[in-house]
Amino acid sequence: MRRSDAGAVRFACPYAAAAITFRTTLASQPQRSQRGVIAIEAHDVDTHLRAHREIFCLPGREPMLGALSAVEDAADSRYANLLTAEPVTHIVIEEIMCNDNGLADFHLLV
Repeated sequence: MRRSDAGAVRFACPYAAAAITFRTTLASQPQRSQRGVIAIEAHDVDTHLRAHREIFCLPGREPMLGALSAVEDAADSRYANLLTAEPVTHIVIEEIMCNDNGLADFHLLV
C-alpha cells in the first residue's frame, strides 16, 4: 500500500446522496422512485467500498437512518483516487431536515 503525500493510507467519507430505483412490470410503465440516503465510502489505494443508509422522514418526527445496506465496490467513486492526489479532509453532517416532499436536506461542514 502506498502513502499519499500527506501520510494517509486510507480514509472513509459519508455524503448525502439520492438512491434511485426503477421498477418494471409487464402490466405497467416503469416506475421511478427516489429516496434520500447517506452514502458511506471507505478507500485505500487498492480497495474502494461503498454502502448506504436510507433516511426515513416520518411526519412529526426527527429523521431516522435505516440499516446499513450491502457493501459494494466503489471503484467508480469520485473519491477513489484521492490518496494519490490531494490531502483528505473530513465531512461532518451538521443537520438533517426533511423537506416538503419527504426527502432530506443536509447541512454539511467541510
